[in-house]
Amino acid sequence: MQTRPIRLVLIIPDLRCGGVQRASVTMTRELARRGYSVTVLTFSNDRCDFFSLPAGVERVPLGLKGAGPTRFPQLIQRTLPGLRALRAAVLAAHPDVIVAHAPQINVPTLLALRRTGLPIIVTEHGDGATTQWKKGLWRQLRRATYRLAFRVVSVSAAVDRNVSWLPQERRAIIAEPIVAPTGQATPDPSTDAARALHAAGDDFIVSMGRLSHAKGFDLLIEAFARIAADFPQWKLLILGYGELRTELEQQVSSRGLNERVLFAGAVSEPGAFLRRARLFVMASRFEGFPLAHGEALACGLPVIATDCPSRPANNGERFAGDVRELIRRSVDGVLVPCEDPSALARAMADLMADRL
Repeated sequence: MQTRPIRLVLIIPDLRCGGVQRASVTMTRELARRGYSVTVLTFSNDRCDFFSLPAGVERVPLGLKGAGPTRFPQLIQRTLPGLRALRAAVLAAHPDVIVAHAPQINVPTLLALRRTGLPIIVTEHGDGATTQWKKGLWRQLRRATYRLAFRVVSVSAAVDRNVSWLPQERRAIIAEPIVAPTGQATPDPSTDAARALHAAGDDFIVSMGRLSHAKGFDLLIEAFARIAADFPQWKLLILGYGELRTELEQQVSSRGLNERVLFAGAVSEPGAFLRRARLFVMASRFEGFPLAHGEALACGLPVIATDCPSRPANNGERFAGDVRELIRRSVDGVLVPCEDPSALARAMADLMADRL
């Protein structure tokens, strides 16, 4: 007698370019390969997709607005219909297990599926992203709903500390899936990514992530500017998109580095860049699980990273970050102090000159 495959429902914000989305797609691909029946629910519609799901995986775009904290009257008006739609979509898939990702998805999922008896696993990807869920009513709501979860999975020990108020038996630490990019897919020659890769030449540093304050690309550009004259053949290539693109381009221009610092935009398959680069550097101010660092290591790249906390400082406290869990100082890579362009520049110069 042949048994039916286990049915899983994964619930994520969207399929935009981002670390949570990339990890979710990787996990979906592997689950489908192993014979699970997978349905992916996205709160967004499909007009903003960047990533694609593998063949055979059903996608249900709910078209819901963001579920982040808002005023309570607006919450009732906006959220209750969304919860009903979410509940109906999940039950229609007849799942055996549900996996939700990030607080803005976890909380509505747990509320929508109360009293269904379905096992729900919620995932915490990064402490910095949960700051808005630690205030007032929203903090209480998150704490109350997380107690309904079958398990709360954190992607690192640093992130797990954020839910230490839950019993240990209700928590688990499971790192993000890291798959070494193949490097076989080359970007379309007409794209910014292809032009940037061609302009980078043979000696270039690569960095990738959302162009946001947390990722510290302004610090990386400053560090590169301090040593650029000593290494005239080297370039810095940045993969990613985000709200600070214009500001970062202005910083590059002000330092006279328009031909040396290249913005490639977002790419779904970074293998071609990682396998051609000489060095991977990140200057993050905060990190959840450093997925980009892991992909660079998987490609055999030397890595320089900041020893950054997992979240912004609170009342003078600083929390050890997730980078230490992936990179052991002077073993797997070079760790430098956070928000210290001088230390970052020295480490980059040492590796660029092959002094380490």
